Amino acid sequence: VLKDAKAAADVYDAAIEISVKLGLDKEDTLKRAKELAGVGFRGAEISVAIGAVADVRAAMGDEKGQAFQKTLEKLKVAGKLNDEVFGSLKEAGIQGDAVLAKLAAKLGISVDQVKAKLNAGAIDVATGMAAIIAAAKDQTGSAASGAANTVPALINSAKTLLESMFDSVDLQPIKDALKSVLAVMTGPDGEKFKAAVNTLFGTLFRVLGAAFSGKDGEARISRFVTAMASAMEGAAKIM
Repeated sequence: VLKDAKAAADVYDAAIEISVKLGLDKEDTLKRAKELAGVGFRGAEISVAIGAVADVRAAMGDEKGQAFQKTLEKLKVAGKLNDEVFGSLKEAGIQGDAVLAKLAAKLGISVDQVKAKLNAGAIDVATGMAAIIAAAKDQTGSAASGAANTVPALINSAKTLLESMFDSVDLQPIKDALKSVLAVMTGPDGEKFKAAVNTLFGTLFRVLGAAFSGKDGEARISRFVTAMASAMEGAAKIM
C-alpha cells in the first residue's frame, strides 16, 4: 500500500495511538488503518476516521461500523461529497439531515443551498469528512470513548502499549539466542535434560503427594488453611 517507509511508519503509529486511546484490538485496528491508507488517508486522518468508526461500531454494531468505514473510503476516493457518497450514509445508520445541518453551519448557508452544492459535487473532501464524522459522533454519543473505560478495553490498551514499546528495539540477538536454546533442547542434550527434570519433579511430587494425602494429609492442609485465615484476619484488624 505504501512504498515510503516513513509514510508506512506514520500509518502504524496512528493505528497504535488510537488503539491505545480507545482500547481497540490492535490487529483489527492495523487492518483498518491499512485499508484507509490504501484509499489515501494519512497520519491523523487515520486516527480520526478509526475513532469515528469505533463510535459507530460501539453504538450500532460491527455491520454499521463497517458500512460507515466504507462510506468514508468512498468519500476519499471520490474526492468530493456527492449524492452517491451521501446516499451510503443511510446504510451506515447515519442521519443525513444531521450531516446537512453540520454542513450548513460550517459553510454559513442554508440546508437547501447545501443540497444544491451536494448535487453539483461542490463540497470538498475535508469539509464533507468533518461534517459526517461530527454528525456520527453526535448520534453515537462518542460511544467508543465510554467503552474505553471497560476492563476488556483497558486490558487491550495496556497490551498494545506494552507490545509497541519494543517496536524500535533490536530483538535479533535475543532471537538468535532462543534459536540456539531450541537447537540444544531438541537434540540429545535436551533429551537428557528433560529426563533429569522428569526424575526430579516426579520424585518431588510423590513426596508432596504422600505428605498431603489421606487423613493425615487432610489434617495438615486444615491446619495450614486455619492458620492462614487467622493471619489474614489479624492483618485486617491492624489495617
